[in-house]
Amino acid sequence: MKTSKPRKSAPFEPEQRLITLIAILLGSKQPLTLDEIRERTDGSYGPLLDPGKQDPQGQKAYESGRRKFIRDRENLAKMGIPIGCVKKGVGHKECDAYYLDPNHLRMPEVNLTFKELGILRQAAAMVNNIEAFPLSQDLMLGFAKLDAAMAGVDLQSSKDDGELTTFHFQHGLIAQNPETQKNLAALFDAQMYRIPVTFSYRSSRQSDFKERKVDPYSLFLKRRVWYLVGFCHLRKEVRMFDVNRVFAVKQTGPRNGFQIPDDFEVAPWRTLEPWDIASHDAVVTRIRLERPVASLSSFSNAAVIAKEEDGSVLIELTVRNNEALFGFIMSLWGRAVIVSPPESVQAFNDLVRRIALVHGFQENK
Repeated sequence: MKTSKPRKSAPFEPEQRLITLIAILLGSKQPLTLDEIRERTDGSYGPLLDPGKQDPQGQKAYESGRRKFIRDRENLAKMGIPIGCVKKGVGHKECDAYYLDPNHLRMPEVNLTFKELGILRQAAAMVNNIEAFPLSQDLMLGFAKLDAAMAGVDLQSSKDDGELTTFHFQHGLIAQNPETQKNLAALFDAQMYRIPVTFSYRSSRQSDFKERKVDPYSLFLKRRVWYLVGFCHLRKEVRMFDVNRVFAVKQTGPRNGFQIPDDFEVAPWRTLEPWDIASHDAVVTRIRLERPVASLSSFSNAAVIAKEEDGSVLIELTVRNNEALFGFIMSLWGRAVIVSPPESVQAFNDLVRRIALVHGFQENK
C-alpha cells in the first residue's frame, strides 16, 4: 500500500499574502524578524535556512522570498500602510525586525452633513429589513453610531486612571444649555464610577419637582433623547428617567458606592418607548394607524386587534405616560387616532385644541 507524502501548503495569492502579513504584524506584541514572519506565513517569503547546511537551491528561494517581502512592504506603503523597522538582537545576532502601527489602519474621519446622515440611515434601514440579512447585528451597531451623530453627540474620549473613559457631550437637540450638559456629564461620570446621585425630577406634565436619590446603572440614547436607568431609593425599585426632566444633579457618595446587580441588563430598558416611563397608572389604550404608519417600529410591541381592508390597523398598548404618547401621535400628522379609552381621547383633543389656540387657529378648525 502506497503512502502519500504530506501535502505542502499552497503559496498565498498576492492579496491574501498582504492581508496575512498585516494580520500577523498587528497580532504580534513585539516586532518580528523576517524569519519569524516566514514561519507564520507557511513559507510565503521563502524557506528558513539551516546555517550548518549548504543548500544553493534553498539559498536562492530564501533570497527570492526576501525580495518578495520588500516588494510587499513597498506596496503596502503606497496604500498608506507603512511597515516600520527596528533593530532586534545584540551583537552579531542583531537583525531587522518589523512592526505595524494600528493607527495607520484607522479609517479617515468622514464629515457628513445632517441630511447625508439621514439618507445613509434610511438606506441601511431598508437593507436591514431583508429577512435573515447576515449583517443585521453590524447594522444595528452602525445605527447606534448614526443616531448619536445625528443627535449632535461628540463622544471624544480621554484616558482616566488607565481604565475608565470620561465622555463629553454636545447634544444639538437636547443639551441646549450648559446646565443640561453639566447634568448629563455628571450622570455619566457617576455611572462609570458607581457614585450615587441626587437630583430634582419632574414627572410628565406635573409642575412640581421631587427629590430623587438614584444609583445610576446605565445611560443610553434613543431617538435623540438620553435616558437614565438606575435604582430609585424613593420608589425602591429600578426606574427609567428622561434626562430632559432631570435638574440639579449632585454626586452624593464615594466611588464604588453601590453595586450593580449581576442580573441587571440594559437591553430590555432600551426597548421601552417614552410612553412606558411611568408617570401615572397604566392605561390600556387603543389606536388606529393608517397604512403608511401601520408598521412603525415604535408600536412593534403593541397587540394588533384588527386589520382593515385599506391597510390600517387597530392596535392596543399599555400606556403609563400619556404626554409622551400624545406628542408622538401628533408627530404623525393625523395618520394615527386614539380610539379609547374616552378619557384619553378627551385629554388628547383638549391638548390639540390648546395648542391650536396658542398658535392662533380658530376653534372650529
